[in-house]
Amino acid sequence: MNMSTLQRSSDGKHKMSIPRSIRAARVKSIPSIFRRFLNVPISVSSHKIPHLFNPAGLSNLTGRIETMGAVAFAFGGLADIWKGRFKDQPDTLGSMVAVKIIRTYTQDKRYVKDRNDRLVREAKVWSRLAHPNVTPFLGISFDVGQGQVGAPALICPYYSKGNLTKYLEDNTEANRFRLLAEAASALNYLHSLQPNGIIHGDMKASNILVNDDGHACLADFGLSRILEVRGFTTKSSGGTCRWMAYELVVPPEDEEDNDDYVPPLTRETDVWAFGMTILQVVLTGSVPYHNLIMDPAVIFAIIRRNLPERPPNLPNVVWRLLERCWDFSPTNRPSMRAVQFALEAYDKKRDLTVDELDAILQNAG
Repeated sequence: MNMSTLQRSSDGKHKMSIPRSIRAARVKSIPSIFRRFLNVPISVSSHKIPHLFNPAGLSNLTGRIETMGAVAFAFGGLADIWKGRFKDQPDTLGSMVAVKIIRTYTQDKRYVKDRNDRLVREAKVWSRLAHPNVTPFLGISFDVGQGQVGAPALICPYYSKGNLTKYLEDNTEANRFRLLAEAASALNYLHSLQPNGIIHGDMKASNILVNDDGHACLADFGLSRILEVRGFTTKSSGGTCRWMAYELVVPPEDEEDNDDYVPPLTRETDVWAFGMTILQVVLTGSVPYHNLIMDPAVIFAIIRRNLPERPPNLPNVVWRLLERCWDFSPTNRPSMRAVQFALEAYDKKRDLTVDELDAILQNAG
């Protein structure tokens, strides 16, 4: 796609012109698009899947976990992730855990309680999930964190191989499409849970971990749910807009003047983001729209319906899959079940044709 209107001008500044195809009413609504973008909830509320709750099944690890080192080993958009260990186990790699502590930017106890209640609910959901490509949940701890306003820490296994981006940087010959197929299987599992499924809402390569056996494990599908409560994190998106579906950026026509409109997170928005994740993995870690430095330029590209540029030498069948994931009509996108089957087929048969891909997507449902 031609994205010249979003590139740097001769003076080094970004020039972002509004296309004629955008009606006056939609141009008028662009400031509200940016305001909404900064406050989009990243996942469905966990109360919509009550059958998954098991109050007795939440493992309380308070008093059993301690953090290691002077600083966190990773910094996500929402949490600081520390290396930790079980106090009552030998200091070996197998005893190490990842301790996820949400950053707190408020002293308001009412908001902190609301946030902590959400985290506990999220932990209860996570504790019931069982899939080989979903990062296991070990428990929750109330005595590590940030003092009186700190969040309960979420404890999961520590994987020394890191996230998928880091793993592929360190292992350039790794089978990318096998790893993507495993991540797709996990997301399909979340979407398939009854009665309403779980929407990830923050799908990207950094939220796919690689376990000690070299398999992909989906992570952080719950942490971003706390964005439904303001005040706990900064309003910086951390670049999340690069994975955002069109309908999350541009409101429907009947909501253009409604600043309070919050676009719903759906299976279809996850599929769009997973397509961007495939592109990210194919590009060896480069983010979608990597040629656009500033996030506002990305938002304008999405508004203009400009998709990322096709990488050189990308097989037609892979580009076809991405285009299907990025269909501007959500109902025309394939299901994650179909995306999983397509990736598994391509992993087994690299000369898969576009016609064969289309048949897989159509028949998978």
